[in-house]
Amino acid sequence: MNSNNNDDEKKKYVPTDKAGLVRDTYSKAIISSDHKALQEYRIRARKIKANQAKIESINTVKEEMDILKEEMGEIKNLLKQIISGTKENNTDAS
Repeated sequence: MNSNNNDDEKKKYVPTDKAGLVRDTYSKAIISSDHKALQEYRIRARKIKANQAKIESINTVKEEMDILKEEMGEIKNLLKQIISGTKENNTDAS
């Protein structure tokens, strides 16, 4: 009975003209039978996803740095106004 099951499994996938590809006899879909290529694809996909996460993190840090630069500029301008106001008051008092 087990050999019959194996025969059914073999009939389910029929080789195609291209190496590493088989056709599912039920759905007529072309399926890759190259397990090594699948593993390599999954590794590449994980690396791409990790790189995208790093890029997003870098972009977030850049945006935060831009905000900090802008806020530091505002603080600098306020300090200049305070200093110039203090100088004017000192000049008036003299």
